[in-house]
Amino acid sequence: MGHRGGNRDLPENSLENFKKGIESGHLDIIYLDVNLTKDLEVVVFHDSNLYNQTGKDVLLRDVNYKDLPPLIFNSHTYKIPRLDDIFTAFPSTPISINIESDNPKIVELIGNLIKNHDREKITIWGSHYHVSIHRNCGIQFPKLSRFFSDRSIRRILLAYWIGILPFIPLHCQVFETPISTGLFNLMIPNLFQHLNDRGIPVIIFDEGYQGLNSEGDWELVRSSGVNGICTSKMKELKSWFQAVVSRQ
Repeated sequence: MGHRGGNRDLPENSLENFKKGIESGHLDIIYLDVNLTKDLEVVVFHDSNLYNQTGKDVLLRDVNYKDLPPLIFNSHTYKIPRLDDIFTAFPSTPISINIESDNPKIVELIGNLIKNHDREKITIWGSHYHVSIHRNCGIQFPKLSRFFSDRSIRRILLAYWIGILPFIPLHCQVFETPISTGLFNLMIPNLFQHLNDRGIPVIIFDEGYQGLNSEGDWELVRSSGVNGICTSKMKELKSWFQAVVSRQ
């Protein structure tokens, strides 16, 4: 899974980054973040403030889409894409969508985009941190697949450790989790096997849902029986994995 595109030589969450990953054959699934502009366009952008990637100190929610400044990366400029643009450019590529906006209107907008692009079977969505947004994804569009929110993951871990997880119904379809919380290592093979037995794949990120980018972490994850890795170094991960396979 390519974290915001999976290439560190292009701006994250840009159309160009996603395109490079797919055309190179290194990217199997896109992971991206979305936010909402003043005129209710769903755009692929992580931060609430535009400063870090554009140099303009303004909240994204206060700017209409046509007035958004370009992304600036290595002295080049790139357009901030809409989610609709990504769906149009990559109609058959699986995508995981993390909702960063807390505007409740965004749920209906994204859900309708998924349905209009006929992507129900190849799209995962939800919000890692906005509990009400994540819940509304399931309420308003119950047939679409969601990943577990960060709070749900903590509840699953608690249920696992006290031994009641097999008796608890799970209402999401993909377990996207950080490798650790900073205090606890979350590489738990028996938990991952239990989730797999219930038809739930496991995809690992770095702390804070960043890309997992070191060979040491890749090896740790591989030996834990996970189903996927989300990384910002797709090319390097593919090469490392091919080398591991060739040594077996």
